[in-house]
Amino acid sequence: MTHSFEEIFVENTIKTNRRFMYLIFFSNAAAPLIAVGTWLKFFQISYTSCMEIFITTVVISHFIWWLNHHKEWHEFTKFIGLLMVEILIMRLAMNASIGIYISYAFIPLFSCLYVDQMLTIIMNLIGYFALAASLYFRSFDLIAKYGSIFTARQWFLSYLMGFTIEFVFLFAITLSIVKYERELLKSLSGHIVRQVEAEQTSMVRTKFFAKLSHELRTPLNAICGLTDLLKEKDLEEESQKYVETIDTSSKAMLEIVNSLLDISKIYTDKMTIQKGPVDLRALTEDTIRLASFSVEKKIPIKLELDRSLPKYIVGDRTAFTRILLNLLNNALKYTDEGKITVRILWKDKEEDAGILHLEVEDTGRGIAPSDLDRIFEEYAQTADAERIKYTGTGLGLAVCRNYVELLEGRIWAKSGVGIGSVFYVEIPTVSTEEAPKEKTKEKFKPSFQAPEARVLIVDDKRTNIQVLAELLKPYRMKLSPCLSGEQAVELIKSGRHFDLVFMDYYMPGIDGREATKQIHELEKDKGKKTVVVALSANPAEIICKEFEDTEIAGALQKPVNREDLDAVLEQCIDASLRSE
Repeated sequence: MTHSFEEIFVENTIKTNRRFMYLIFFSNAAAPLIAVGTWLKFFQISYTSCMEIFITTVVISHFIWWLNHHKEWHEFTKFIGLLMVEILIMRLAMNASIGIYISYAFIPLFSCLYVDQMLTIIMNLIGYFALAASLYFRSFDLIAKYGSIFTARQWFLSYLMGFTIEFVFLFAITLSIVKYERELLKSLSGHIVRQVEAEQTSMVRTKFFAKLSHELRTPLNAICGLTDLLKEKDLEEESQKYVETIDTSSKAMLEIVNSLLDISKIYTDKMTIQKGPVDLRALTEDTIRLASFSVEKKIPIKLELDRSLPKYIVGDRTAFTRILLNLLNNALKYTDEGKITVRILWKDKEEDAGILHLEVEDTGRGIAPSDLDRIFEEYAQTADAERIKYTGTGLGLAVCRNYVELLEGRIWAKSGVGIGSVFYVEIPTVSTEEAPKEKTKEKFKPSFQAPEARVLIVDDKRTNIQVLAELLKPYRMKLSPCLSGEQAVELIKSGRHFDLVFMDYYMPGIDGREATKQIHELEKDKGKKTVVVALSANPAEIICKEFEDTEIAGALQKPVNREDLDAVLEQCIDASLRSE
């Protein structure tokens, strides 16, 4: 990308060269138009002169066109272009007085387009001498044709003196124009440099968040997956409580990772909304429970719901959860005593439509008015928070703001030092009679079994393979582990057949995307492709984007959810392989 002043200067020179080429090509029509004007008695120019002008313009225009196809000659082309235009105008000036003024004024002004001070000075001088030459020859023609009490020399000197005075003003004007244009180009180059640096920083930051999210989800995948399996075991009451504690803690950790992933999506404009029916009361109670467990403080959280609040509304469950959870975490972090109150109201009701009004009020330290304008920015913390060294990423409120904006709502806060804070969110939505699909709390049962199905699990982390293998046990399939993309490709190359391959995306060496492409390339002549399901820390829609150049049958986000896994297997395992 062009971003330095020198590169912008060269680019401007090349573009201006093209403009002159087009200008000279258009001048091909000048001679025919002059000939028509002569025929209509508008001009008194010989048809021979018209032919000479036409030939000159055609030759010059094609020469400039040839030069413009050799970009390394851009410096040479700009001088030739201006001189060629000057020759054309001088040729016209020999036959009409108007050409004198065109030659005098236009070439110095044209030179300003190149934003080159030395070139402008040179072209001003050339224009001046071209004017002098035109005046000299025209003086003899006019005196000989019309007669005068003045000699040709007197006529020439009197006009030249007047034009010389005007030339000084034109010279000053053109240099001022070039100086102003150079300042504009410098400003533009500085802006582009900052923009490029910001884009590069954003790219690095996005890759960092994606990598960090992946690395954090790898152990979380094992913790969450194995915890879900333990919850299904018949454990002693005390052991069951421990498992529940691990489960709640891992989910709290997962929410932090999700916040990092949300910021990554914000930077790349990949954050999307998926609306559906939401049980707001149940969602709020679950989120309050999760927030309460994620901190050691025993601060009571009181829930106040508007009686007119509909049972179900249409919205994005994930977005509502993130907004409320981040606001609660923020309130809990800055509140040492007192209470936190969550209020949900249904405002501006009109048939099924209304505005969901959320308030999270705390009795914490409060926020100074000077900090209120910046608390919704990424990594922003109040001066008090920085001084006292509160923990936190500074991302929570930024995530809230972005989710609220995607939901076409608004978010703001009111606070004061020592009097607590109130955060307000208003989101337009509609009520619905449709209930959200509830996840069953019964012991999970697979939808089928497939003892003859051969499944390959490709992941560079053994714990991920172990977790997925445990989740696949109820299906009684034949499982094979593989620790790299290279090994997976070699297995297919050796003739091994698999009915399904779970392919992790982030792997050293050949990543999942490249491994999938190579596997499909090996099978091109067989007429049948191995069914591949992609695995990644990212959401399914982003995983599909990561594998956009390959053919995959589905995608699963880590930690793998059993219901999502069952749905993918239903779609990918051939019916002929399933047992009754």
